[in-house]
Amino acid sequence: SFSHCLVEGWGGYKGVILDTFPMFVDTANGNFHLLPNSPAINVGDMRYYSPDSFPDISWIRVDLDSLPRICEGEVDLGCYEVQGNVYPYLFVSRNDTICIGDTTNIPLTMIDTPPWTLIYSTSGGVSFDTIANIRNLPYYLRVNPSFTTTYVFYSVADSLSEAAIRDTLTVFVVQRPSIEMEDTVFLCSYSDKIDIYPEVANADRYLWNTGSFNKEITISESGKYILIASNQGCSVKDSVIAVQLIFDDVHLLTSGDVCLDGFMELKTNKKDVDYQWNTGETTSSIQIYKDGFYKVKAFSGNCFGEDSIEIFCDCKVKMYNFFAPVNSDDVYLPQVESALNSFEMLIYDRWGILVFKTDTYKGWNGNLTTGQPANAGVYYAIVNYTCQNNTKKVLTTQSSVTLVRGK
Repeated sequence: SFSHCLVEGWGGYKGVILDTFPMFVDTANGNFHLLPNSPAINVGDMRYYSPDSFPDISWIRVDLDSLPRICEGEVDLGCYEVQGNVYPYLFVSRNDTICIGDTTNIPLTMIDTPPWTLIYSTSGGVSFDTIANIRNLPYYLRVNPSFTTTYVFYSVADSLSEAAIRDTLTVFVVQRPSIEMEDTVFLCSYSDKIDIYPEVANADRYLWNTGSFNKEITISESGKYILIASNQGCSVKDSVIAVQLIFDDVHLLTSGDVCLDGFMELKTNKKDVDYQWNTGETTSSIQIYKDGFYKVKAFSGNCFGEDSIEIFCDCKVKMYNFFAPVNSDDVYLPQVESALNSFEMLIYDRWGILVFKTDTYKGWNGNLTTGQPANAGVYYAIVNYTCQNNTKKVLTTQSSVTLVRGK
């Protein structure tokens, strides 16, 4: 048989409290303290709290709160004893978890005749804070601990000496993750791919706006990539911008003709980037005044492209119109300003008679083809030549030459 039991929904047995809600403080969260108006108060069986009884449970002196098991000569049903009207009932919410730097509200509810005063401290703490005039409505204590902290709450009746611990609550503080990564990365070609390697600390989960849960990702398109790093629910986010800078098609553009005009402008088809020429210049375009090899590097960030051009002007032969041999080693020979591929020189007298011919770069010593010295007077020199940069193009230059003999 049942006696001195509270069984909700039961009936028909002697001593059973029939079909009555026990009125715990917070059943859903495991707080089985009795509210002041609970039907389980003072209805326990006192007969077994005697050394002469069987069974004898008089050795059980305190409840699960270490408070007296028998209060005012009566015992309650359940594992927690209501301590009369000396102290109000206090219950707090379950333990809480916050991110470092955040604030949380601890709900405190006092149940009994208001108003009551509450004091609290952190576990092991020696300083106390006081909250006065708490009534039967929830009171929210706002806290922002910088590390995991247990708060110990005391209810006070007439004086601090009558305070009793009524409840505790721990606020777990979780370190936020940290993310370090570049603000901007560059895709240097249409087929380029970049691996993003963020430096992350204190994180156990990752989520990119691409849907990836990995810490690192590989990207191949321009756009904004956002990473959320979490640690036990505490999250931070950072982002990187991917910019597509295509350098596959860097080309040099020319304007003018250095060979004919004496100058030429060189520039690239890339705008709003940095430049480095093999001449040492860093402008978007340069002026050149002679043929040669020219190279430019266009770059931005870690992306770059290069192009070069080699310019050959036609080789030039400079003729002289005066020749006065003194020694046998003196010869008439035009000056060559660029590399030649072939050279032919013909010299005629004023009657059109050929007096000298050579197909190598060799000069005229002033003699006729017979070996006799030519008479002083006016002669005509014709030079046919080709350049090394264009062996098929035959160039011709000519000039009159005055031969002068000493007396």
